[in-house]
Amino acid sequence: VLLGFSPSMAQTMEHAIVGLMDPDDFCRFPQHAERVLAGNETVCEFVYRMRDAAGRWRLLRSRDSVLRRDADGCPREVVGLVEDLTDHREIQ
Repeated sequence: VLLGFSPSMAQTMEHAIVGLMDPDDFCRFPQHAERVLAGNETVCEFVYRMRDAAGRWRLLRSRDSVLRRDADGCPREVVGLVEDLTDHREIQ
């Protein structure tokens, strides 16, 4: 369970999740979403910070790509993988 939130808690926080993201990173998110939806890259990465359930900052990396488009080229399925880089970064 990423960030220490239970699955049921995460479901109720669907829209509040953006409030956990660092404001500077949140400002960069629309450009990431545009890159993903444009589909010019196979996988688009986005590194950002979010607060966990204990209020600590975590460094995350999202890798996202469009799986399926409709006949007009509009995205129909997008998949993403989120990885917590915090411990790795602290070791460095």
